[in-house]
Amino acid sequence: MNHLGLPAGAGGAISHEKKGSGVLPKSERFDDAVAALVTLGYPAAQAQEAVRRAGGESPDLSLEDIVKRALGRLARPAALTR
Repeated sequence: MNHLGLPAGAGGAISHEKKGSGVLPKSERFDDAVAALVTLGYPAAQAQEAVRRAGGESPDLSLEDIVKRALGRLARPAALTR
């Protein structure tokens, strides 16, 4: 049993990332932000990486702010190639 009293391996979506690790823990907010970017046409892997980096800057960001920052990260390379 884990610390929540659940069988080992239960709650697979729960992450125990340290704050300040630069990686947004897998969460509903993470999934929603990735889904928003995929809906806009970004590949899932690229969306996941952008959300991880955007959320890692400040773990207390709202979903809207994570998506905005991730979009900013995704737009940078395109702007540099023009």
